[in-house]
Amino acid sequence: MRPVQLRLVAVALVVLAGCSLGGGAASLVEAELADIRAGRLDQAYGRTSEFYRQQVSRAQFQKLVESHPTLRQNRDARFPDRSTSLVNETARFRGTLTSTDGKEEFVFIGLVRNSQKGAWEINQLDFLDRWEQ
Repeated sequence: MRPVQLRLVAVALVVLAGCSLGGGAASLVEAELADIRAGRLDQAYGRTSEFYRQQVSRAQFQKLVESHPTLRQNRDARFPDRSTSLVNETARFRGTLTSTDGKEEFVFIGLVRNSQKGAWEINQLDFLDRWEQ
């Protein structure tokens, strides 16, 4: 192969890897919201990283869910601001959660890829006062 062809192949592999990593991260966020909505908090908490669990106990996680109807009664989630980093295997989702009664909250969800498990984990879950572009 010529150098130009090799570069094109390398770029294609990076793009495909990014799509795969990002798609897995999005699937995790969807599954997390579905489990919380269904009351499966143990499964939802189990998707968090070891770092997150060191900062937030299971009881604190339950209080977080109970205090945010956009989590426990989630009707819609929109994340127009999302990114995935191939270098440090992180992903971030920033957007709006909407509850069944129409209440909206701004949220930031940070993920990290656990290389030992080969899976994404939630590393940060924060509610934002306002949307900042």
